Amino acid sequence: SVLAAFSAGGVGGCFLGPQVKVWQSQVMADGWHPDSKTGYKWWLPEKDQDCLPPAGYHTSPLNSTEISQFGCVGPNNCFSQGYKWQLFAVIMTFIILNHVFAKVFLQGCVASTLRRRQRMRDSKLYSGSRMRENEFGQAADTVGQEMSQSASSATDQDLQPYTG
Repeated sequence: SVLAAFSAGGVGGCFLGPQVKVWQSQVMADGWHPDSKTGYKWWLPEKDQDCLPPAGYHTSPLNSTEISQFGCVGPNNCFSQGYKWQLFAVIMTFIILNHVFAKVFLQGCVASTLRRRQRMRDSKLYSGSRMRENEFGQAADTVGQEMSQSASSATDQDLQPYTG
């Protein structure tokens, strides 16, 4: 399934948290050799062994602080309370900055000033006349009026498709 492809250890299998590396190093130092069945260079926890290191090797116990921490037992991805608060602060800062940027720059006074300047430049470029601002600070649309007048004066002959 798609979830299994992105899961750390497969759905329903052993979780491959960073604590597994502690057990892997200890098992390798104690003489573990690559698995002949799977060909894996490193020991990996298996569900049928309760996700624990193989018997006969000197490894940290399951309840040691190297393996179980922050209220979680065994290999996990639990974070300390301090890290959770830091992560919360970073995410909230980004959210607030994103909203300020959207409101001020994309939807606010900066964007309206830039749009007004662009309309004035477009007016000069396409109509040859200066565009005047109306009482709302927006450029009056004289170009659209000129185009609608010229379109209404077109004859039926002007609107015939080209057959040449």
